[in-house]
Amino acid sequence: MKNILLFHFQICYIDHGEVSDDYTKALEEEVSESKNNTEWRRDYMTLSLKIKEERKEARLEGLEEGKTIGLEEGKSIGLEEGKTIGRSEGANAFREEMIERFFEDNLLTDEQIGSYVFLDASEVKKLREEYNKTKLQTAGDNMRNEIKKVNRRGFDFNDLLDL
Repeated sequence: MKNILLFHFQICYIDHGEVSDDYTKALEEEVSESKNNTEWRRDYMTLSLKIKEERKEARLEGLEEGKTIGLEEGKSIGLEEGKTIGRSEGANAFREEMIERFFEDNLLTDEQIGSYVFLDASEVKKLREEYNKTKLQTAGDNMRNEIKKVNRRGFDFNDLLDL
């Protein structure tokens, strides 16, 4: 029976706004009084605005806290990545320096050098070819610079002995 009354209330009053009995009449009067009560409306609007302001403040606080946490995590991750990259670059620089020294000494085979620096002999061979090419280019550049010096001063046989 209770469900039938609720259904009747919904159809008559809520859906159509019809007052059909003493209960819905009393509800209609309360609703009308509430709508016309300026003090209640002012309190409701004040409360509504206060809730909106507090939500906005809470959202801003949450965003700020999230930024702070994110920044700290980002710094930590960046620091670790930086350390990893730095170690890798340092190891690579050391490896390159060792390879160059081995090439300069010219005492080891490509296989032997590869075993010391953890590279395949074919990779060492390519590096050796690049090293020799660079060394020849540098020697050629040095020779051209010396010739330019001699040409500026004029030719002297003793200059050839200095080369």
